[in-house]
Amino acid sequence: MIVLCIDNEPKILDGMETLLGGWGCQVLKAPDLKSALTTVSEAKSVPNGLLATIVYFVVAVGFTGMNELRARKSLEVKQKSYSLTSYVHESVCMHDDVAIEENCTILDHVSIHPGCNIGRGTFISSNVNIGHGCMVGANNWINSGVAIAGGCRLGVGCFFGVNSSAAQGLRIGARNFIAANTLVNKHTEDDQVYLSEPGQLFRLKSQSFLGFSRLAG
Repeated sequence: MIVLCIDNEPKILDGMETLLGGWGCQVLKAPDLKSALTTVSEAKSVPNGLLATIVYFVVAVGFTGMNELRARKSLEVKQKSYSLTSYVHESVCMHDDVAIEENCTILDHVSIHPGCNIGRGTFISSNVNIGHGCMVGANNWINSGVAIAGGCRLGVGCFFGVNSSAAQGLRIGARNFIAANTLVNKHTEDDQVYLSEPGQLFRLKSQSFLGFSRLAG
């Protein structure tokens, strides 16, 4: 398995190389999209290392440009007559009538409920719950802890931050950016950004607050 990691922090890239290398992956690293394209084009082992017609090709880490890059490189591979498969961790719980398209990555302890379709090139991180009948468009990036309620329709190329969520039956436009810990409870248009308010400092110290809470209880 060849994994392309993109992040502007060298320590993060090194950490991903250590983690993925321990899983037997060959890791390519780049600080940005332009460098990533150069890295992939110079990595002659990518095409030469393909010993079968089924190949898991590329994953990008870091949200900047990753969906576009994965879509572009996957298309290049297919134009060379290779096929793309998907990786689904053994702990994933998939219910009846779930369809997973090509070149997807689904990590551990994900639950995908009946009637869902996961579009090609989609990355789903750990501990994600996708409700019944959801249609996930191509090249989405869904981070850890995300909850998508039943009947949602996700456009192509969206990013869901850690612990974000979408209410039931929503239509999420293409290329939406849903930040960490953000609840979306209405339909969205294409190319929109949703952010949640950060935690606010409370005026009481922790012990005073806990004591007040006990009295109130």
